[in-house]
Amino acid sequence: MKYIRSMMISVLLVCVVSLPVLAQAAGGTAQSKWVFKYEDPGAQEFLDITITRSNTGWDVRGNYQINYDGRFDIQKCAVSGTYYPETGRFKGKCTFPEGPLNVDGYRNQDGTGFFVRLGTKHFTVKLAGAGTASLGAPGKAEPPQRKCTVEEAAVFTKMQGSFKSYRMLLTISGSCEDAKGTFRVAEWCEGVEEKGNPQTERTNGSFKGRMQGSTLSVSSWAQDATKNHPTNNTGTSGSCTIDSEGNVSCSGFGCGTDPMKKQ
Repeated sequence: MKYIRSMMISVLLVCVVSLPVLAQAAGGTAQSKWVFKYEDPGAQEFLDITITRSNTGWDVRGNYQINYDGRFDIQKCAVSGTYYPETGRFKGKCTFPEGPLNVDGYRNQDGTGFFVRLGTKHFTVKLAGAGTASLGAPGKAEPPQRKCTVEEAAVFTKMQGSFKSYRMLLTISGSCEDAKGTFRVAEWCEGVEEKGNPQTERTNGSFKGRMQGSTLSVSSWAQDATKNHPTNNTGTSGSCTIDSEGNVSCSGFGCGTDPMKKQ
């Protein structure tokens, strides 16, 4: 009888001790780290954001890199900040050797990524792997953009319209805070209206940005595919400026490094 009672107590103890283990096995270990990435191999531009949950809070770390000339001019910065799950936003700094830039992001509605603003640039980082991230509420709508100064608005007024060079046709429209544009170029940056190269394909593109001081800062651009370049060419950086004679020059997209005269 004592033997049977001892066996019952032993079985009961095993069952009680095993319950938390079984519950953990059934539910799995709660995820505490999420990695989000943006990659643009064509422009050699990359951004990764890692959000880690710990007993002390939510930590944000990451890295940004862009290679401006495709060879030696590599710019890098390290991201550090804090995530706020109750609002779905994170804030921090991205520290370059020359100094830091503000970085902030807000979670998109489907939970697969974040809209990120780094200085004047905008990115969408996506969750590495399938599924969604359990990071609290979706982020609130992005706050209104900074209004242009009187000086910025005056420069943008001069930049509105159609411009032309041997290699590129350009049109700038929209507003100082929400600039838009289109461009047309020939492959290999040959003469876009040259009659002697009919075999060279022409391609169209578009861009968006806003004024930052005396520069139109381009936040995104896309160029149509061609037979020799079957994949759309896209990027998230570029700029346009206007000189004292009213000529516009652009860099980072198209073939706009030569001054373009207003038409």
